[in-house]
Amino acid sequence: MGSMFSWALALVILSVGVTGCGDNAASLSPAAPTPIAAPPPAPVSPTAVPIRLGETVAETVSDSDPPIQTRWGAEASRRFAVAIPASGSLRVRVTSSGPNALTLWVNSAPFWGTVNDVIGSGRVQAGETYEVAVSMHEPQSATQPFELTASLDPQ
Repeated sequence: MGSMFSWALALVILSVGVTGCGDNAASLSPAAPTPIAAPPPAPVSPTAVPIRLGETVAETVSDSDPPIQTRWGAEASRRFAVAIPASGSLRVRVTSSGPNALTLWVNSAPFWGTVNDVIGSGRVQAGETYEVAVSMHEPQSATQPFELTASLDPQ
């Protein structure tokens, strides 16, 4: 029985080796990775403030700001519009001294971190404008100052 197993194993190894040779070798080579296309941008709010990539803006979100609708309910938010010159990954960082927990939205996708530091990112297409928003999640006070920086990592 042991020798029959050895012969069967030898045949499998031989057949794998043969199929890897000759004309079939090219078909067994790994394919180049297919780039992941960026999703189309969500509509940008007319209240969104334009910001430049690399710019750090100091803003304050207050409970009187226009709300962003979430699955948890409405959250007061400050919205920004970022024009994208080249395809890649839009990376956004929000820092704050608290006390409210903030939600960062990058093209409608929510991101959370600590109360003081939230980082989010998303694939973006050249020539499009994407919305970034900062909202107060479960506010403890009526206002929350924060700093926001957006950058682009090219493809």
